[in-house]
Amino acid sequence: MQTIKKLGILTISLTALVMMGCSNKQEKYNIVPNNPQSVKCYNEGTNTARNCDDTDYNKILESQKVWNISAYSYKHTVTPLKSDADSNYSMRFEKGMVNGSFGCNNFFGAYTLKDGILKVGNAGMTRKMCDEATMKNETMLVEHFLNASTKVLVVKEDNKMGKIFFLGKDFYLVLD
Repeated sequence: MQTIKKLGILTISLTALVMMGCSNKQEKYNIVPNNPQSVKCYNEGTNTARNCDDTDYNKILESQKVWNISAYSYKHTVTPLKSDADSNYSMRFEKGMVNGSFGCNNFFGAYTLKDGILKVGNAGMTRKMCDEATMKNETMLVEHFLNASTKVLVVKEDNKMGKIFFLGKDFYLVLD
């Protein structure tokens, strides 16, 4: 009986350690507030994201030549993305146009911003095939970013630009 108890405690401890390891990998992407529509302005003390009514989203989006797409989340499952020789996850905003790559294919389109909501229209993309994992990521990003309206959420870190989140229904995309 003692051996069974010890095995049970060991199993619980190992499970907790594995879960902690998983959460640390995703922790930097899990800073989206529960209800971003009701949040105003950034709070440096708590490092929480809060959009202000006077935020110039176009200026922020166009402030970098290229944004890296670092992750997306669908139904609370975060998928980190890393560009390499075979896949590029990036996007660029300039004069009402957006273009980039969701891993395999290049995309382009016009975007509008109104009341902190981004909408991409007249989007197009190349159509080549890549490995299965890259194509799965690309399908998610096309469906939930190019074909949807998303709320823009700016997160500052250390008094400078940190991350930009595009929040949709059961989905968010992270740029840094």
